[in-house]
Amino acid sequence: MRPLSRLSLGGLQIAKGVVSNPRIIIAIWLLVGVVIPYEGYLCDNYSNYTIVRNSFGHLVNEENLYAGYPEEYSDRFVYGPMFSVLMAPFASLPDVLGIGLYLLASAGVLFVAIQSLPLEKVWRNWLCLICLVDFANNQQ
Repeated sequence: MRPLSRLSLGGLQIAKGVVSNPRIIIAIWLLVGVVIPYEGYLCDNYSNYTIVRNSFGHLVNEENLYAGYPEEYSDRFVYGPMFSVLMAPFASLPDVLGIGLYLLASAGVLFVAIQSLPLEKVWRNWLCLICLVDFANNQQ
């Protein structure tokens, strides 16, 4: 049986290997960006996507973006009109495809933003792993 300190050092070596390899970081982000949204889709729990998808239709029809639409969803749209314009490509797709592409696009924007920070690569990768928790929570 190995001493506890050796187990801890082994875990640290694994963590160092993960954060030093950007391919692993990208793979983890893609996995989270694909698996969690489709879990929500399969469980019929994707109201956030419904809100932002429908915002484009409301904008085109010159309807109030911030009014409640209880027949469509139970929450409210809280973004600016430009966000509705950015949703146009996803609004025309079937939900099963739109959800995945929308969330992969948002993951990509966040990932690129983090990787563009003026930090050493290992610190940017650590930051990606730390932000992954909030990213995963926002995918639901």
